[in-house]
Amino acid sequence: QNGHPDTLPATSPMSAPLSSEQVYGRYRQEAQSLIEEGDTLEKQGDLTGARGKWIEALGKAPGDTPEHSAAKERIDRTRSDPHF
Repeated sequence: QNGHPDTLPATSPMSAPLSSEQVYGRYRQEAQSLIEEGDTLEKQGDLTGARGKWIEALGKAPGDTPEHSAAKERIDRTRSDPHF
C-alpha cells in the first residue's frame, strides 16, 4: 500500500463523528433493549430487576420518544401495583 486514502476501511467506526440523529437513534435503541430486558425480568418474577432496567431506559430515552413513555408507564404501573 502506498498511503492512498482509499486503502482505509470505508466504514470505520471512528471515521466520522455521529450525527445528532444517529446519537438520538442509538439512545432510543438502547432504551428499547433495556425495556425488553425489564419485561423479561418482570415475567420471571423479578420486579426489582425489571424496574431497574426500566429506570435505566428512562434515563437513556430522549423525553419525547415512545421509549421514554413506555419506560415511564411501566415504572408507574409497577409502583402502584397492589400487593395482596
